[in-house]
Amino acid sequence: MNKPAGECPDAAVLAAFIEGSLASGLRAAVQAHVSSCDACVWVVGETAQFLRSHNPAVASHRMHWSRVAAIMATVALTAFAAFILHQRVRTRDLAVLSVSHLRPSEGRLHGFVHAPFTAWRSETRPTSSVEVRARTEKLILGSGTDPASFHARGVALLIRGDARAAVRALSIAAERDGDRPVIWNDLAAAWIAHASISDVRGFENALAAADRARSMAPLEASPHFNRAVALEHLGRFSEAFYAYRAALETETDPAWQDEIEQRIRRLSSPVPRP
Repeated sequence: MNKPAGECPDAAVLAAFIEGSLASGLRAAVQAHVSSCDACVWVVGETAQFLRSHNPAVASHRMHWSRVAAIMATVALTAFAAFILHQRVRTRDLAVLSVSHLRPSEGRLHGFVHAPFTAWRSETRPTSSVEVRARTEKLILGSGTDPASFHARGVALLIRGDARAAVRALSIAAERDGDRPVIWNDLAAAWIAHASISDVRGFENALAAADRARSMAPLEASPHFNRAVALEHLGRFSEAFYAYRAALETETDPAWQDEIEQRIRRLSSPVPRP
């Protein structure tokens, strides 16, 4: 988490901030700090939520700052809970993106609903709604340095249309947490997008990332699909055919099944490929 050393207000000041008893000048300074400090914003948010859920009267009556501070001291010690909360925030933001019917790559991002892919060439790609744009920018501008933050940032960058930066962010996520197949899968999708508009050699990297994801999650359809797309672009059509077949065997979404079947039929066509 982003926590500037030596700059965070102590529990008593944050308690008074929550209670609303700080002088206006000091309150503005604390507000500015909390808005930029992951640790403090979590402590304030969790404490306020705790007070609302365990003492309904807090919504209409102030509590003495020392009592709030005591609660905050307990809350602040639960670092693991803070990590889980930030994970949930990122997961929620990604969930919003995943149901937004965006297809930023011919490949497939983990958990995203099906949407037709339309090739694009611009450096940035407009998103479909204000909410999605806001979530995307929030993830891109996030200050987290853990693998989950880089993963979320990479997906958001890919949606915005910056495939090169998406590859960089997802590569860092994979380096820092190489045991999560979803990161490797999404890195494969980012490489596919990057290779399609910049450097066809990226399809080799996409294939390697998809293979890594497939080895860890053989029953997931997305790595098989991304592997097949990379193989097809590399001209390895026979291998791509069987990779699509493997994706179809593990796919449960009818929309994705339809696309995979179309790709299999195309590869099965006797018409000579250019």
